[in-house]
Amino acid sequence: MDRIDLDSLLDLAPDERGAGDSTLTLSRTAWQELVYDREADSYEAQRAPVGMEVVAARHVDHLRRSIDAVGDDLHVLRARSLVTVDDGLTIAGLLLLGDHPQHYLPQALVRVLRYQADEARTGSRQTLAVDGDRRLEGAIPDVIDASLALVDSWAPRRRAMRDDGRFGPVDVIPREAWTEAVVNAVVHRSYSMAGDHIRISIFPSRIEVSSPGRFPGFVDPSRPLEIARYARNPRIARVCSDLGYAQELGEGIRRMVDRMRGSGLGDPVYRQTSTSVVVRLDAAARVAESVADRLGGATIDIVMLLRSSGPLGTADVAQAMGVSRQTALKRLKTLREEGLVARDGRSSRDPRATWRALGG
Repeated sequence: MDRIDLDSLLDLAPDERGAGDSTLTLSRTAWQELVYDREADSYEAQRAPVGMEVVAARHVDHLRRSIDAVGDDLHVLRARSLVTVDDGLTIAGLLLLGDHPQHYLPQALVRVLRYQADEARTGSRQTLAVDGDRRLEGAIPDVIDASLALVDSWAPRRRAMRDDGRFGPVDVIPREAWTEAVVNAVVHRSYSMAGDHIRISIFPSRIEVSSPGRFPGFVDPSRPLEIARYARNPRIARVCSDLGYAQELGEGIRRMVDRMRGSGLGDPVYRQTSTSVVVRLDAAARVAESVADRLGGATIDIVMLLRSSGPLGTADVAQAMGVSRQTALKRLKTLREEGLVARDGRSSRDPRATWRALGG
């Protein structure tokens, strides 16, 4: 797609906006998201649909102690820009300090799902565990705490030798990696998108976190380390930093990558839908550096693609990687020779044959 100037795009009306030879079809919700992305803090800074009477004293006291503030509750909220110029409660203030923000912003919840197999499936073949669907509500600090506790209790584990030299349960996915993914989702999600919520899906060999809202501008999700630091909700991010949940250093993605690599696992895989960002933390072993150096990053990226998307046809791989079908097929055959992918088809000429990643 041609590169699009965001400011020029926003000067047009919602629905259809031309972009050179391309045309984007945007819903009014998506268009509003572009507005909020250009004016980064506009939604969280808006006046909440309710007043200060819903602010919970325990949350204000917690924040007061964290920032060493003095004065009444209103002074504490002013210190973190959680009220408007005329001292009305903001959306950020409601989400961070409200007794039950979901009464007014029902989208502000986290849903945790636990599956018994690595594919969710549907209908009678659905693999969702009994009592494996929980909705967590409350102010942001309570939602983060409850989410981390539930993921910790449901996270996949295996029996192995631990750091203390004894055998016992060991995390399949590093705790620091999924903790970062969960906190990032709660802090940076688009709270203006009323039709969706954060979803944490736990499978036997992976954890996926889906967060409403897209990356800012036109970034490549396949290169997460190149994504510039961006705080969609700077007030929420600052308070969460005050409370010890985040650091505001733009290191979140780097920490996840380092922790996954440190455990011998592949990098976090990001994909972007029309309304959300999904990060997948997979138990699949990381491709050895010697193999990656020999094959090249463009070829190894196909393995990451297949790990995140599941089986794909040659044409689908070519389209996703932005190369010709012949180039994609050549790279796929190289990966098959290395034992990194497999081809599933009825014959060598089966047009419906697909490729899948091996090793996890």
